Amino acid sequence: MELIDPPPVEIDTAQVMRMLRDAVGGRSSCDETGRGVGSSSSTARWNRIYAQLTEAERHAAIGSAVPAMARFHRVIRPLARAMAVCVLYGGRFVFTPQRLFNMALLRMVRSLADCLREADSHLATAEARIEKLERALAEQANRIDTLDGANTDNARLTVKQPTDWTASNHSAPRRAAG
Repeated sequence: MELIDPPPVEIDTAQVMRMLRDAVGGRSSCDETGRGVGSSSSTARWNRIYAQLTEAERHAAIGSAVPAMARFHRVIRPLARAMAVCVLYGGRFVFTPQRLFNMALLRMVRSLADCLREADSHLATAEARIEKLERALAEQANRIDTLDGANTDNARLTVKQPTDWTASNHSAPRRAAG
């Protein structure tokens, strides 16, 4: 029975970048106000991003190991592996810089994703604080309106004393002789 190597998993870098942009912009899980609609969708989005980064890291070390060559028959497999060693040895001048570039790029993308996830967390906290402050402000506005209405009612009931003593029938207050 012949074993077949699984096909290599293709990592769509455009899709990863779109997901990162969506994570930053919050476009994929926003309500009509532009705010995030929940931490569970954000967590799921970040889990997908990290899963794809992990998968990319598995395949980034190009040319560092001889493949298993499981698709070749047992008799031909050692010869195929020997040829693969020769190809890898001869291609080191290409594979080594490419592997270093891949790993550096993935470290940078993971670091960027970590920073964006932290920023996303801070943004969610700030949004929660803003909502709390908006509710408190609405409560204060209602209290002020209630107090303003009560003051208006009290002003109608209050009898005002005349301020011009000469215009009224009352005599002006007398000063004490000193």
